[in-house]
Amino acid sequence: MPKDSEDLIAAVNNLRTTVISGFVIICGVLMMCTSLVCIITTKNSLNFIDYGFTFFVFLVGFSFCCTNVKNLD
Repeated sequence: MPKDSEDLIAAVNNLRTTVISGFVIICGVLMMCTSLVCIITTKNSLNFIDYGFTFFVFLVGFSFCCTNVKNLD
């Protein structure tokens, strides 16, 4: 019986890791899409700080995707 409970705990931990990683990847993709839409649709000259922040948000979203995709076995 202890083996079954250990397997159940491992399965729950694996499911939790998968759900959290999937959520972070979805957030990363949304951050990347939002920042790209902001960069593409801005018609006037961009302020360097605004452009840098938007690009930073894109990179953070990209890093979320790259670091968490390995947890989705």
